[in-house]
Amino acid sequence: MNPTLPLIGDLARNGKIAQHYGIHIDYLFLEKRNMPEIKWLNTAQMFQTNAGHEELEANSTLKFLSRSKKFSLFGDLAFTYFDYQTQKGTDFAFRAQQLFVDFNPKIQFFHKPSNLDAQIGINLTYNQHSTQESTALKVNPFVYVEKGISDLGMKLYGGIDGGLRKTSLRRIHEMMPYYGLQDTILNTYDQINGYLGIKGKISENSLFHIDFGGNTVANMLMFAQVSDTSDRNLNDYKLRTLRAVYRDISSIYFRAGAEYLLGDQLKFLANIKITNFGADNQILHIPSMEYQAKLSYKPIEDIKIELGAQGVGRRYDQVLDNMNRLKETEVEGFMDVFARIDYRFIGKGRIWIQGSNLLNQKYQYWNGYQVWGTTVMGGISLGLF
Repeated sequence: MNPTLPLIGDLARNGKIAQHYGIHIDYLFLEKRNMPEIKWLNTAQMFQTNAGHEELEANSTLKFLSRSKKFSLFGDLAFTYFDYQTQKGTDFAFRAQQLFVDFNPKIQFFHKPSNLDAQIGINLTYNQHSTQESTALKVNPFVYVEKGISDLGMKLYGGIDGGLRKTSLRRIHEMMPYYGLQDTILNTYDQINGYLGIKGKISENSLFHIDFGGNTVANMLMFAQVSDTSDRNLNDYKLRTLRAVYRDISSIYFRAGAEYLLGDQLKFLANIKITNFGADNQILHIPSMEYQAKLSYKPIEDIKIELGAQGVGRRYDQVLDNMNRLKETEVEGFMDVFARIDYRFIGKGRIWIQGSNLLNQKYQYWNGYQVWGTTVMGGISLGLF
């Protein structure tokens, strides 16, 4: 008997069920004369699924800020620990640990006569993995420059950055819930990202921003229908899963957005991003175009109504054909119309109701997984302190 069958049978009967809980404790020391502002943030959380996934994450971050008339010194020092397991309780159980130490000091300069704002720093990440060999220390420069154009009410800006992104079971499930039983977990590394843009006012009640840039990424996390033995077992129960796939990619992109205000009650905003990955990159489930348009209306102070649409262009996936060969397939783009109403009461309470896919379109974000039709949900939240 295949030792993974109990897990697969539970998924077939109940679907994937995930639990996520934790605790968060912060300490704040606010800035005083000749004393910096310090924030100490501490989090511990557990993530589990009935697919045999279990992950413990602990993080402690120290943020600091010290300001003077001409410059500010700020940054953070963070320690993050992961302990995760896949296929827990079976003969194929796998367990690993990761440790991250991040140090990101930055200094910001102001020069009011020339409307110049510059930030310079460095992103340092030390990573230790219990089962993988990798370069332990990642070093990336951070530069951001903003120059005001007084006569036009606009600002030119640009910069470069990069760094190591943390990949974990919880983060993968948040991105894509149809995750299989076991996959290799690699950390995505933004080797360099550069951008240049302009932002400002079109008129007294309208804003805009336009920028373009490019990046080079190692171990970019994507998802595809790549089959192996565990996938075939899942398919026997008519359970299709997507697998984590990692690629080294380079891309250039263009982004634009605008916001229009009509008094204090009505606001319209829209944005779009177009990405060119080049012919040499095999891109899976990442759209070449993303866009959103939203209208917000506040008839009274405590009520906000939103109506909008968001969508993506075509994407690609790779599937197994009848000859057991991987074949690229196109996933069509889509547009989702949504609405939301928020009502705030007694200062600390909120009641909300929202609807998605209001046109009841049939589309797929992840290839092979039809989204829900028109969906309406709501809730209430209360602040106790």
